[in-house]
Amino acid sequence: MLYRAIAVVALIVGLLAFAVLGPRWLTSDKPGDPSMAPMAECRVIQGPCEWQSDGARWSVRLARIGTAGEGERLRLEVVTDARPQRLLAVLRGESMYLGEYPVALKSGAAEGRWTATFVAPFCTIEPDMTWRLDLQDGTEALTGAPFKLVFAASGEH
Repeated sequence: MLYRAIAVVALIVGLLAFAVLGPRWLTSDKPGDPSMAPMAECRVIQGPCEWQSDGARWSVRLARIGTAGEGERLRLEVVTDARPQRLLAVLRGESMYLGEYPVALKSGAAEGRWTATFVAPFCTIEPDMTWRLDLQDGTEALTGAPFKLVFAASGEH
């Protein structure tokens, strides 16, 4: 009977220890693992972000072009010699999660120039947001950028 009580207490203590420490063990990174290093940021609204990937050049810039009732109007321009079929920029909250918002870019008159005008969503409690732009060709994520494309946007209180 005593052994049974000790076994039950040990089991309960073990389960509690795993519940508290388990998530830390499962999500901890190996030190020195370069794939887990934080990715550098490029503030796309402060100037063009440029890189080369798979033999193609990319240049992304974002400009404020005014305000709308719900926030700042922004113009996104992507210039590339890659040949995406349908270019999308997916907005994802970097400072807080507010969902994902696809922004479809239109191919311009100039070869390789894609543009879109949009208003970034904002939180009514904290209207200043940092957003990340992830480029996609249709539903396929474009990889190869050496940094995250980020920008800050404000909404009205």
